[in-house]
Amino acid sequence: MKTGRIERYDDTVGYGFIIDDEGNKFYLHHDEIRTCDPGTLASGDHVRFDVQDGSPHPRAVSVQITQKADGSPVPEWTDDDLLRAVLGGRRGRRHD
Repeated sequence: MKTGRIERYDDTVGYGFIIDDEGNKFYLHHDEIRTCDPGTLASGDHVRFDVQDGSPHPRAVSVQITQKADGSPVPEWTDDDLLRAVLGGRRGRRHD
């Protein structure tokens, strides 16, 4: 996994960019954020992430926010937490 910081993120359009510790730029889509509500992201937040090929910038995937820009920690979500958030607590129910 790589580490870096949020360069900028626009919750209105659902994407932004990460700069890794070596100065490389990566595209960030809201679907790849694994540790918090994307609406809470801010420039300077610390992240770790994997990389996929993309154009014109590689994509950051499985992005985990590790620390807010102000130094406060971000609790990590489990897969079950994410499913509950996405499904609104309806995990396992069938929708007819």
